[in-house]
Amino acid sequence: MESDQGSALGLLQIDLARQGQGIGAAACRALEDGVRARWPWARRLRLSVVRSNDPVLGFWHRMGFTETGEVRPCATTSSSPR
Repeated sequence: MESDQGSALGLLQIDLARQGQGIGAAACRALEDGVRARWPWARRLRLSVVRSNDPVLGFWHRMGFTETGEVRPCATTSSSPR
């Protein structure tokens, strides 16, 4: 995404039994470090939160992210039954 000087996070999930142990924060810091190393031109990191997972907003706020107010429909994928 060089044209808008940003990178996007697709999905970060931490097993419910492992939450609250600093794993998500460590993953977030590693992600930020990796983005800086690989894409030094990137000036922001964008992520989306699914509305049904609003409780995670507090985590992202603690990590320094802010809400833009933008709302988009959630992209879904479907697979054919075997």
